[in-house]
Amino acid sequence: MTESEVFIVGSQFHQMIAIRFVGMLFLIWVGFRLANGIRSSSDSNIIMKVAGSVFVLSVAFFYLFISGMTEMMNNGMAGMLQNIAEGGTSLSEGAKSFIASNNPGAEFSFIPNIWSGLFILSVLVIQLGSIWMPKQD
Repeated sequence: MTESEVFIVGSQFHQMIAIRFVGMLFLIWVGFRLANGIRSSSDSNIIMKVAGSVFVLSVAFFYLFISGMTEMMNNGMAGMLQNIAEGGTSLSEGAKSFIASNNPGAEFSFIPNIWSGLFILSVLVIQLGSIWMPKQD
């Protein structure tokens, strides 16, 4: 496999991830609407609160899964590029930079980078807080 083939396959994967990310943003928005609906409804009971919490936690899990898949794909691409370079083929500066900014051969991990972690944590705090915190009348 050549350097350009690695980047072509990677770009196809990143297009798929981008579509999933848009879906995740939609589901996060649905989670905010759901949490607001539960909070503002006078008929909300424990079953609705638990169901809403399960929904927003599921969306957070899927968000972490997509983040982990993206990182794993980048690490895999970096590993492939590293193997190409070790085979004696000269790589472009962009490919060398891509290898340096990733962790070739790293295993899949649900642990996000700091900014993704802060984002999903803030979303969860707002959504779960809206569902479970007592109303201030």
